[in-house]
Amino acid sequence: MFATLRRHKALFIGVFALLAGFGLAGSLVSLELAHRGLSSWVGAAGVAYFVGLGAGSLRAERTIASIGYLRAYGLLTAVACLAVLLLVVTDHPAGWLLARMLQGFALGGLFVCIESWLGSSTITENRGRVLGLYQVVVYLGLASGQLLLGALANAPLHALVWAAILVCVAAIPVGAAKLEAPHFVPHPRLPLTELWSLASLGVIGAVVSGITTGAIYTVAPAAGVLASLSDQEVAWLMASFIGGGLVLQIPLGRASDLIDRRLVLAGIGAMASVGGLLSMASLGSTGLLILVAAFEGGWVFAIYAISLAYVFDRVPHERAVSANAVLLAVFCVGSGLGASGASLALNALGPSGFFLVLVVPTAALAVAALRAATLWVPIPSEDRGDVVLVPRTSSVLAELDPRIEAALQDAPQESSVQCAGSEHLHKASRQGPV
Repeated sequence: MFATLRRHKALFIGVFALLAGFGLAGSLVSLELAHRGLSSWVGAAGVAYFVGLGAGSLRAERTIASIGYLRAYGLLTAVACLAVLLLVVTDHPAGWLLARMLQGFALGGLFVCIESWLGSSTITENRGRVLGLYQVVVYLGLASGQLLLGALANAPLHALVWAAILVCVAAIPVGAAKLEAPHFVPHPRLPLTELWSLASLGVIGAVVSGITTGAIYTVAPAAGVLASLSDQEVAWLMASFIGGGLVLQIPLGRASDLIDRRLVLAGIGAMASVGGLLSMASLGSTGLLILVAAFEGGWVFAIYAISLAYVFDRVPHERAVSANAVLLAVFCVGSGLGASGASLALNALGPSGFFLVLVVPTAALAVAALRAATLWVPIPSEDRGDVVLVPRTSSVLAELDPRIEAALQDAPQESSVQCAGSEHLHKASRQGPV
């Protein structure tokens, strides 16, 4: 593990600094809008961010192909820093929306750059370990940004400057590292309709994951303000959500490797729904609310990785990369819906409305997963791949996933050959999407 850290320390430092800076800036936007009585703009800011994130990720490959990897990274870092500083020089909510969209665009492109570089410098035997470490760094960066929010929330201008500094720091180790520039390999696209016919539960899980995490990242700080939490307590609330997600992902992923993933998704959906209800009941107690947030985050943040593993169990091997890209796009759409829906619910019902947005979709996921488990034959455990922790950042990260690496190496050339477990999918396809 230490050898892996040393080999990729430049990239990991860059990721940590980026996520700490953007985590600080994103939560501060929500916090400031709530303080100014502009909670209705919180959802719009979240939607703008996720639109930019998706657009930046899609545009990044073309940018890198035209001007080169390092220049693209430097350009996107400059845009990211300017987007954060734009929050300092404008007070109008429309300007903040533009800044959040630019932040999302820059971060989406930077994710592609970092993850491509990471993938190109990692041997196949170490990719699972590197992916796990990358996931840890992502969550630690996000959590650190929330802790900085608690320390700097009383001085928002200083906080934004520090966020910009962190983004700039991310460029230093990456720019100084001596690694080969990555190359991009085009993959055939998998239509969403085909993915739905193969693994509809995985698509539902990605949507639910997007709705819930999008709501948490963009609207939870404003909900904390309306629940009479101090700025420091809001920071601890956000860190609790993220920390809980880090703690439970590995054991829940392991559980889904041992038993039917549909049952695990059903259990996760049910427990996340219960966590949302407990959060609503804890609104009068700050300490209890922060504790329950860790419980809620542990279940919510595990949904995407297990949904992705479920999809990989059921799609043809040669379409695995494309399936990952489609699922990430679905997640981004869900995130936009979650940000806007949670903002509307917060304005209509107060803090309880925000937590209701966490309850309803996770309960629906539990019902959908139970229905799938009772209607269709499961794929045998020997035909299922392992769950690998996958940050929801860019589709390029799929190249790091050892499951995809093995699938691409083992994929047959004849289009008539089907994916593992296909004999079990014949029955499913006759009865409906799974």
